[in-house]
Amino acid sequence: FALIFLFLLLTICSAEVVMLNDLNFEHDTQAATGSTTGNWAVFFCQGSVCRSEIVENLDALSNDDELAEAGVIVSSLHMSSSPETSRRFDMPSTPSKLIFLKQGVYHKYSGSLTSFDDVKAFLLEGHSHSPAVRTPKPPSHLLFGYRDFEHLLSDMHRLNADYGALINVAC
Repeated sequence: FALIFLFLLLTICSAEVVMLNDLNFEHDTQAATGSTTGNWAVFFCQGSVCRSEIVENLDALSNDDELAEAGVIVSSLHMSSSPETSRRFDMPSTPSKLIFLKQGVYHKYSGSLTSFDDVKAFLLEGHSHSPAVRTPKPPSHLLFGYRDFEHLLSDMHRLNADYGALINVAC
């Protein structure tokens, strides 16, 4: 019994930053249906920013008692490996952005991501002072299939340009 209690205590006290991507974003956040899994702070990052002091702030935010009590789940999404979700939320190619998903809408954070106190204040109350944007619907599976087909055609055209003469001679 003591081991179970210790395990539960450690699990509750040591929240981790949830890693999101194109495959798990909608399932985990349920963003389009009203964020029924909680309120999500989603840090969109790119390149070296994903390994910077901002990440240290994310770890601290994910272990903050006040945010946990408010039901805020801290997460990170690498834009380069999640292009569909990045496009869905109209993320420019800047190194980093933060959005707060709550009840079917999201709020973009415009302050400094290196300031723990400013980010925390935004997540607790400050988001209510920024415009609420309806969460866009996720792309359909048909769209994913279409984009895969586009990539295949593009690869075929590139191969034909590079090796077309060789392919025609071999046939």
